[in-house]
Amino acid sequence: MDTESELRRRVEMLEAELDRLRTTLQVVGPVDIETGTLNRIGILDALERSRHWLTRRGDIYGIVIVWFPDLPDHARSGPEGAEFRTHVTATIGAAVRDVDSVGSVAPDTFAAVLADLNAGALPAVTTRIGALVDRLVAAADSVTAARIGGIEVLSSKSSGLVLEEAIELARNAGSTPALDRLE
Repeated sequence: MDTESELRRRVEMLEAELDRLRTTLQVVGPVDIETGTLNRIGILDALERSRHWLTRRGDIYGIVIVWFPDLPDHARSGPEGAEFRTHVTATIGAAVRDVDSVGSVAPDTFAAVLADLNAGALPAVTTRIGALVDRLVAAADSVTAARIGGIEVLSSKSSGLVLEEAIELARNAGSTPALDRLE
C-alpha cells in the first residue's frame, strides 16, 4: 500500500501533467478551454478566413481590439480571470453581428473580427462596442479604463500583422477609439 507521501507525489505529478496538457491545448486549439471563447489562435483563424474572402470576393473586413491597461492580477488568471474574459467577450459580442468572431488574444486584450464589413462602418461598430465596454468598466470594481482600436482592412496583409497592428493601435489609443485603414 502507498504511503501518504507517495500519494501526494503522484497527485503533484498528475497536476503537473494536467497543466502541461492545458497549455498544449491553449497553444494549438482555437478555443480558450477555461471560457469556451476564441483564443489568439481562434482570432487569427477568423482573420485568415476574412483575408481569404477579401482575396476571393473583395469583401472588406475589420478588427476591433479592446485593451484593459490596468487589469489587476486577479482578473488575469484563475477562476476570476476566466469569468472576466467570458464577461468581456459576451459584452463585445452583444455589439457585433452573428457572422463576426469575438475572443481574447491575451488576458487583458480582446478582439472582434468583423467579417464582410461595409466600407466606412468601423466607426459605428467601435462606438457600439465602446459604449458597452464603458458600462462594463463603470460596473467593475477593479478595472478603471479600456482602450479601443479598430482597423478596416482592404489589403491582403498577413493575419498576424493585422492583429499586431490593431493591438498596437488600441494600446496607443486615448479615451476615444483609434481607427485606421489598411489598404
